[in-house]
This record gives sequence, C-alpha cells and structure tokens, in this order.
Amino acid sequence: TDVGSTKSLLCRKSHAALINKATFVGSHPMAGSAKTGLENADPQLFTQRSCFVTPLTETPQDAVQKIVRFWKALDMQVATVSPEKHDEIVAHLSHLPHLLATTLAVTLGQTDPSWTPFSGNGLRDTSRIASGSPIMWRDICEQNREEILRSLNAFEDQLHEIQSALHNRDFFRLQHIFERGKRYRDSLD
Repeated sequence: TDVGSTKSLLCRKSHAALINKATFVGSHPMAGSAKTGLENADPQLFTQRSCFVTPLTETPQDAVQKIVRFWKALDMQVATVSPEKHDEIVAHLSHLPHLLATTLAVTLGQTDPSWTPFSGNGLRDTSRIASGSPIMWRDICEQNREEILRSLNAFEDQLHEIQSALHNRDFFRLQHIFERGKRYRDSLD
C-alpha cells in the first residue's frame, strides 16, 4: 500500500507492475501537516482521522480487508472507494483548499510588506496549508490535474457570484452566500 495524495495513476501502474508478484491496494490517510521531519512526528496523527482505501475492481477482497484492518488498527475511520472517486473527493476537499491558500499567500505577498504585522489569526488559519512542500504539491497537481481543474471551475463560479453581488450592491445575496458558507463550515465541527 501507500499513503499518497492521488490514486488513479498510482493504483493502475502499481497493479500492472506487480501482476503475479504482489497485490497493491492504495491508501490515503487524511492526516498530516505542513511540517516535515522526525522532530514534527505526532503519535496521535492517525487517531480518529479518515483514511481512504482505494482498490481496483479486480483487487482480491482479502487483500482489501487486510489493508482496511491495518488502518483500523491505527484507530482510523476507513472508507473504501475507487481510485477515481478518491481523486474527485480530494480534489475538492484537499487540493482546492491548498491552491486557494497558496493563491491567497501569493496575492498578499505582493502587497506592502509593512502590512504583515497587522495580520490576524484568520489570515494565519486560512493560509496555514500554503506552507506545504512546493514539490509535493506540484506533483499532486500533475497527477490529479483534471479533477483539480473541475474543482477550480466550481470555485471560480462561486467567486464570480460574490463579485457579481458586490458589483450590483446586492448585499442580501452576499449575506445568503455567507450563510451558506457558515452552514458548511459549521458542519465540519
């Protein structure tokens, strides 16, 4: 198995490379941080976190169950989905947020540096994941390009709706957008 952030290409290539040698079952624990290295190890990293197991249709069920048991033994909540479904889900719930945090950080990095001391917790919270490895995120974007583009298109449509409400001074519409956003964010807790 593995712990990579994209699955479609990896699962198919690993399956093909290991035919008659071993069975590959993809995994992706949805846990981690932007910090790397042994000094940032966290013994509770996987506790009660989500983990995808991504078998192909031809993967033997006993191999899938072995990997599921492995992650459950680490106290993870396991969901079994196809590699393609995994890539669609994480493009929206993981890759899009990283791209938005990066875009925000790049945009604000072009402003007057003397403003930086005035940043609050909201900016730190919103941009935290932009600290991730640029090389790893380049690779994720390369591997999951199509699904990420779909998620960006959906975000762009929503951003356009906000721009339109502001342009038209439709503050009730803007409030409705804020209410929808609050409902979703509150549901994460």
